[in-house]
Amino acid sequence: MTSYDEQDFWVERTDPRDVARRIRIYGVLRVPKGARERRRKFPAVVCAHGFTANHVEADPYAIGLANRGFVTLSIDFFGGGWGIRSDGTLLDMTVQTERDDLLASVDELCKLRYVDYKNVCLLGCSQGGFVATMAAAARPDDVRALCLMYPAFVLHDDAIALFPREEDVPKTYAAFDFAPDRSVVSREYNLAARRTDPYRLMRTYRREVLIVHGDSDAIVPLSYAERASETFPHARLEVMDGADHGLRGDYLPHAIDLAVEFLSNATVAS
Repeated sequence: MTSYDEQDFWVERTDPRDVARRIRIYGVLRVPKGARERRRKFPAVVCAHGFTANHVEADPYAIGLANRGFVTLSIDFFGGGWGIRSDGTLLDMTVQTERDDLLASVDELCKLRYVDYKNVCLLGCSQGGFVATMAAAARPDDVRALCLMYPAFVLHDDAIALFPREEDVPKTYAAFDFAPDRSVVSREYNLAARRTDPYRLMRTYRREVLIVHGDSDAIVPLSYAERASETFPHARLEVMDGADHGLRGDYLPHAIDLAVEFLSNATVAS
């Protein structure tokens, strides 16, 4: 039996490229049982998935946190991946659009009367960790703590290595050689990633950060997490021996425990 209630939750935001257009973002909201009837407010976490994925990737962390008294919102990014219920396709998505999705989700979560707006955190998986860093740097006063699971800080370098000159970036291209028909992204995706140096942004976020990374990650080398832990003003790196990208299988329960413990300590009772 769970200790939380679960429901669909929709967030809307304006498309900055077309102010007449409203973008709908789908999420799963999990609320501790009885929270709506109590006078106290609860800490909250917005959970972000990785490239071409959907909210299911971040759900194990959202569930673990909800069972420990957090309000959690696990979202599908706009155009974020396969099987999403949000608007858009991969051709619409960039790290910038995902940053805007996260910030809109934080704002909407803070409107709930049982959410403590002073204790709203972000948890990001892979590209979601890159994007969560962007969001925290943009609004450091609104993000109480940052939890980054195998964050894909390699994206910036990968975008440049793939096309050394901006003028060489095509209108569309396949991001994955092994799934070329299911990973087609836009020129704008590459430009946003190459123009966003996450390490420059990290210095502006002065609150607590947890980074969890496997030392056998073949997609994002551990060195990127090590550099991040030294760049954020207040960061802790937990390295999982033998874990690959995704921290799946036997590694996942420990990763969830680390996230729950860190965010429980980073938030304050109200």
